[in-house]
Amino acid sequence: MREDLDWLIDELASRGFGLDIHHSMLTADVVAKCHNKGVVVNCWTVDELDRAVELVDMGVDYITSNILE
Repeated sequence: MREDLDWLIDELASRGFGLDIHHSMLTADVVAKCHNKGVVVNCWTVDELDRAVELVDMGVDYITSNILE
């Protein structure tokens, strides 16, 4: 997991907020850590189908896109 996101996930969880982050910062481990703490995950801006599928497989809750083909 990206160590620099641990503090953020903890803070979001303590305040009941979700994570809204650029998709390049996400890994399956980050998504799992968020979900384990009750944090929903939205990522932006995903315009490539292959990357969107990867993110769905990771369990991302929401994907923001300009266009998804």
